[in-house]
Amino acid sequence: MHQSVCRQPGLSNAPDKPGLLCLYHGIFKYAIVIFLVTIFWHHKGMKYHVVPVDTRQPEVVQLLTLLQKTCLPHDKIYPITKGYWHVVYSQDGEAVGFGGIVPSTRWSDTMYLCRAGVARAHQGQGLQKRLIRQRIKVAKRLGMNWVISDTNQNPASANSLIAIGFKMFEPSQPWGLKTALYWKYKIKHAV
Repeated sequence: MHQSVCRQPGLSNAPDKPGLLCLYHGIFKYAIVIFLVTIFWHHKGMKYHVVPVDTRQPEVVQLLTLLQKTCLPHDKIYPITKGYWHVVYSQDGEAVGFGGIVPSTRWSDTMYLCRAGVARAHQGQGLQKRLIRQRIKVAKRLGMNWVISDTNQNPASANSLIAIGFKMFEPSQPWGLKTALYWKYKIKHAV
C-alpha cells in the first residue's frame, strides 16, 4: 500500500511528511488564498466618498497631516495653510486618502495639484483619479484655465494624470527635483 507524502519545496534532503501533515500544510495554503481573496473582494466592492474639507478647523489639519504621514511616509509634510483639500472616506467612515489643490505661484489662471495620497490597502480602486477630477472641478469653479502638477519617480501618479488628460510639459523655470516630470491640463469651459 502507498502512503501519501508531501515534499517540502526547495529542500532536496528534507524528510517526507506523513499524509496528515501534508493535509494540514495544504489546508493552511488554502486558508491563506481564501483570506487574500476575501480582502480583495471586500475592497473591490467597497464604496468611497470624496469630501471637501475645511482647513480652518484644527482637527482637519491634524487629519490631513496624519494622512500625509500614512500615505507618503518618506515625503516632507506639505503645509496645509491654503488651497482646497479633499479627504476620501471608505463606506466604513475611515479616512483613506486625501488631495489638495492650491493657486499656482507662477500663473494667475492656474491651480497646482500640490499633494495627494491613498492608503496602501485602498490603492487600485481609482481613488487617485477621483481626487484629480474633484480638484479639477474646484479649479474650473474658480474660473481657472489650467491645472498643473509634477511627479517624481512615481509611475502610478503619472499614469493617473495621463488617464485624466494631463500632458507633459517643460516649464521655463522648473520648481521640482531634477528628476521631476511636469504636467498640465487645459480646463474646458462652456462657451
